[in-house]
Amino acid sequence: MKDRNRHSLLWSEEECLISFRGFVKTHNSERKLIVMYVVLPLVILSFSLGALMVFSDSGYNDSNVNTLRAFATLDAKPVSLMSPDTSGNLYNEMNSIKGLFAQYNQEYGSRLSINVVTGTSATPTQMMTYITTTERMHLSGHGTWSSNEGPKITMYGGYLTWGLVSAWSLGSGKCKFIYLSACNSMGHDGILDTKLVYELQSKTSAQAVIGFKDVVNIVAATLLSQSFWGFHVTYSYIGGISTDGSYINTRARIQGKIDFINALIALSVGFTLASGIGELVGLAMSVEGAAFVSALLSSVTGIALYIFLLGDIQAALNNWEVSGSSVPGLYWPSGGGGGGGKPPINVPY
Repeated sequence: MKDRNRHSLLWSEEECLISFRGFVKTHNSERKLIVMYVVLPLVILSFSLGALMVFSDSGYNDSNVNTLRAFATLDAKPVSLMSPDTSGNLYNEMNSIKGLFAQYNQEYGSRLSINVVTGTSATPTQMMTYITTTERMHLSGHGTWSSNEGPKITMYGGYLTWGLVSAWSLGSGKCKFIYLSACNSMGHDGILDTKLVYELQSKTSAQAVIGFKDVVNIVAATLLSQSFWGFHVTYSYIGGISTDGSYINTRARIQGKIDFINALIALSVGFTLASGIGELVGLAMSVEGAAFVSALLSSVTGIALYIFLLGDIQAALNNWEVSGSSVPGLYWPSGGGGGGGKPPINVPY
């Protein structure tokens, strides 16, 4: 936040001239000395201070600078990202979240300790490790559903299923929230199936889980995950907001954009394919996310195809579910949240 009073020391041109004329009109010799040794130095100093502030202002007042210095002394919050892919859409979706976290670190001083595993390292065993050592987790994988096993998410060396998780004993873990960015992770054909989610909440420390109850378009999946994590972890310089709040805000944000675009298309006013694509790209919350969404949308070459894509995004939104109790956002310094998370007090700078 810029200091709104930083220019209060500057003299206006009119004030300078009035002062100068007033001194010169009477007692010329005495006034000349005052002008030379008092007024002019003050005028020069005032403009010099203004110029210095303009060129050196970092965008923060002293309070914010001190707060950021205090935050720099605190331990980073560990978050984890996993994908069995090492390239392609799923990998890029996960990487767009990593980019969001990295941007936050760059802006505010390495608040997050970002842990990433892909390919052969993205195993159920590694997921267990991350549940015990990191506070939030994002898993990008292919998902299917079967009547016997329910939701199944592909990992290296097997599937993540309720049967597998039922053997875990990670209730004392560190992770409080898991985002399952995978088709059918919470059901099929729009029908909710919480077998996997229930086991994750019963056998691990996870209090809330997000997933999808149908097949999901990758553009939609990326926009939803980018927006959610933007709210939940990187919303402000002191952290994010709760899982429920992030879920509600993301739904409103994406739905509002869909409705706005559909209205423009219906009215045939101010809408072109390029502007419509730009509206969707603008929903991404990291540079990597925007680049990935833009690359995906480059194959959209007509209004009809674009409208079909909007339908896919709407379907994904309708099939996007959160289960469990609301988890506070990642706040500093205490990891509180839900309206708490005040800046640290009495931390040496």
